[in-house]
Amino acid sequence: MAVRAGAQKVGRDADLKLRDDRLVFAALLLATLVCTFLPLPFRLAGMLSGMWGVLLGVRLLARLARRARTGRSARGHLGIAVGLGALAVMLLELGTEAAFLPAYQDRQDCLDGANTVAEQHACEQAFTQRLSSRR
Repeated sequence: MAVRAGAQKVGRDADLKLRDDRLVFAALLLATLVCTFLPLPFRLAGMLSGMWGVLLGVRLLARLARRARTGRSARGHLGIAVGLGALAVMLLELGTEAAFLPAYQDRQDCLDGANTVAEQHACEQAFTQRLSSRR
């Protein structure tokens, strides 16, 4: 009886750890999403939470697969996979902005001072021209 009670406690602890890791993954996904709306250079802080989220998400998928192989409940793998895809897209965007940071910073500064649609269009054209001249 004592061995069975100990095994149940270990299983319950593993379930709680899995739930906690899912919540941390969701928080990291949300933090990365929020960071994408911040102005430069603060936006690049999302790369840290995004990379941490990818690592945790991959670990979670591996643990869920292990649980499924042993016949235990392994819910949540679809949500984790969709979250990993969203993190990958956000990290690609943030990585591109980091690679071309001066151009993106100039674009943001130009758009901050633009008062009309024509000025905004001119900012976008200057940004596009600057990126195409880097080739």
